[in-house]
Amino acid sequence: MEIKLISLEEFNSFKSKVYNDLEELKNLLKSKGQNKKWMKSSEVRELLGISHGTLQTLRNNGSFQYSKRREILDYDITDITGLFEDNKTK
Repeated sequence: MEIKLISLEEFNSFKSKVYNDLEELKNLLKSKGQNKKWMKSSEVRELLGISHGTLQTLRNNGSFQYSKRREILDYDITDITGLFEDNKTK
């Protein structure tokens, strides 16, 4: 595991981006309706700005649970929002 040092400015910029992403996620969920419980892989990747490989890593390490029907993977929205909530700094 490689350890990299970052400046306080870089950290604050990253933290700001995470908070903005969380707000964007909350707004997206509101706009799509409160009753929607599941998101498709493509929706999750687009929302989080991650690659297919990163999403697979999140599945493999247990960060996101999913449901598989045929070849389609669906993700529980509460898992996605929970990941942001659990990693918020105070």
